[in-house]
Amino acid sequence: YALTASYIPPTIFSKGGGIADYSAGITDNRAYATWRAPFSCSVVALYGWRDGGTTGEINARKSGSGGYLLHTGSNLSLSTQDIWVAANSVTNSIYAPGESLEIILSGSTGTPNQLAVQVDFVKI
Repeated sequence: YALTASYIPPTIFSKGGGIADYSAGITDNRAYATWRAPFSCSVVALYGWRDGGTTGEINARKSGSGGYLLHTGSNLSLSTQDIWVAANSVTNSIYAPGESLEIILSGSTGTPNQLAVQVDFVKI
């Protein structure tokens, strides 16, 4: 986009969620629906975060009439604790009204205590 006096950049908003298990750590794959799109929007970024354990993996997907479509080609590895890690690229990024965001947590390799996902969108 050209920066002009009349240009207003799109507003980015974030959705996501997380799960915690401080007694035994996250030991299995879990998917949770966290948000339903009320309007058309597009994914512009995906981030993951981990607390505890030695590693963890996250991903996100949209679900709806088009099926279950991951936002990254492979899970995002969270090898460093307490650092938000960004996915290099996102796919399947267009949401229609009524489609749902699901966060996918996988802690089977490093039993983290908490995993979180943030997905940034723009309204289209």
